[in-house]
Amino acid sequence: INKIKIEDTGKVTPLEIAFTDMVENRVTKFFVKIIHNFHYVAACSHS
Repeated sequence: INKIKIEDTGKVTPLEIAFTDMVENRVTKFFVKIIHNFHYVAACSHS
């Protein structure tokens, strides 16, 4: 995944980087939470 977005001028916009990192971080935390919940449920159902 290319996190840094480069404009046509070749310059990187700090605001875009910050926004992209914020969104990706939020999405990552969301999926990690789902995975942890899934493993917890799976572990409880097996015991």
